[in-house]
Amino acid sequence: MTREAETKYLNKVCWPFDRSDCLSSAGFSQDKIPPNLDALVIGSGVGGLTVAAALAKAGKKVLVLEQHDQAGGSCHTFQEHGFEFDVGLHYVGQMHEGGMLRVIMDQLTEGQLQWNLLGPQYDSIKIGHKVYRLHAGKAEFPDTLKKQFPGEEEAIEKFVALMKTAVRHVPLVAVLKMMPQWLALLLVKSGLLHWFSPVFRLAESSHQEVISRLTSNKDLQTIFSYLFYGVAIQRKEGEVCINAPIIISDAGIFNTYNRLLPPEIKAVPEVASLLSRLQHGMGCFLAFVGLRGTSEELGLKSTNLWIYPENDLNGLMEKFWSLEWEEICEDLPLMFITFPSGKDPTYQQRHPGRSCMTLLTMAPYKWFSEWSGQTPRHRGDEYHSRKMKLAQHMVERAIQEFPQLEGKIEYMEAATPVSNEYYLRAPLGSMYGAEQNCSRYQCDIISRTRAQTSVQGLYLTGQDVFSSGVAGAVHGGLICACAVLNRILYIDLMMLKKRIKRRKQLRCC
Repeated sequence: MTREAETKYLNKVCWPFDRSDCLSSAGFSQDKIPPNLDALVIGSGVGGLTVAAALAKAGKKVLVLEQHDQAGGSCHTFQEHGFEFDVGLHYVGQMHEGGMLRVIMDQLTEGQLQWNLLGPQYDSIKIGHKVYRLHAGKAEFPDTLKKQFPGEEEAIEKFVALMKTAVRHVPLVAVLKMMPQWLALLLVKSGLLHWFSPVFRLAESSHQEVISRLTSNKDLQTIFSYLFYGVAIQRKEGEVCINAPIIISDAGIFNTYNRLLPPEIKAVPEVASLLSRLQHGMGCFLAFVGLRGTSEELGLKSTNLWIYPENDLNGLMEKFWSLEWEEICEDLPLMFITFPSGKDPTYQQRHPGRSCMTLLTMAPYKWFSEWSGQTPRHRGDEYHSRKMKLAQHMVERAIQEFPQLEGKIEYMEAATPVSNEYYLRAPLGSMYGAEQNCSRYQCDIISRTRAQTSVQGLYLTGQDVFSSGVAGAVHGGLICACAVLNRILYIDLMMLKKRIKRRKQLRCC
């Protein structure tokens, strides 16, 4: 249950590609392509970097191609007017020493990433006029919730038990993706899968249905639910043909089949059936705000704030998607506020006397679709006016919560779903790849969205292989590496995790 935040070094630390290279659009040239490649990775998001690093550690010669001028996908940072901003990563859980995800990241990066623990209270959730505070820790999380929801102790205990069950059994989801597909589908069709583990029944269940059975308290239901909604290459040299026996796509399942492969492959019944069951994920709108003053001077903490005007999240989302652009600024359904400079102890070393704030809300692609395909800073006055109007509204809402920021704003920029589509090649500007809905997590879809595709030599990696977020992309990369190497790397990682735990116990003695 602990949540820990990364100190934003993903794009500053060289991943250990002993036998691989990463070429971005800015640095691409044909003479830089290494000969005799073992594998080619398309996209340098966390999923692409994970599989590239794993294969390189196994002695494979790997080339990573990136269409943007920076590696890292949604984990890179950018600098403008003396401020530094994250584009997507806000915090990561389970990064304590000896935890599986920490072991994986330390192995992939050879320990170069540094992790900074958030404060005990990692999130605040404002529902209407009430504010609830979430604290990290296996005991602290339920204990503080119980104090805020007297009489709901049993519901909280059951919810925590469900989460622990999911955490213990979720590796079986990866197993289902790594076993032979005929066996996986046999287990699904026979109904035996649900006898092996409750995680598959949970995966297929609506979250709202599950929590509704735990409690009728709408605010507590919102607390249980809030996290669940939670540049083109300029071909100066013409088209370049790069040959490799293994091609790995970190471009997402929709881009891979719709844009990178011939149409006849998408028309194959097996592929067409799978794509018809998946939907594009939701888009987002981000406002990046540069502030005069240090985080200490402005009283900015590492705690994130989620704001909901009411406690019916399903109703809020339905209302949100029905709104037209003109209505949204008057009735913002939800907003997320975070201060990256307050989480990063090294921010002042790079940007003395300054700090930053990032604001996020959902944004349907249709609001900005007429500017699709146009390059940044060339989309015209109407586009700029529209996005900055929403950004200004979000900033005003944030100042209501943090009045000390009044008069401290020195810089403001905004990113729309069209921005994500351009810089990250995210279809329809989606944040998390394919939509995280019940359809995606039906057992037959889980077994079919795997790393190895029906095209010989083609593999998928990243969020669409496993799940969303940094952890989901990392595991998607590892599952892909397992398929390419024909080796279950998780066994090696589990053995390493046990050795680390033993060493830690010996130090304590």
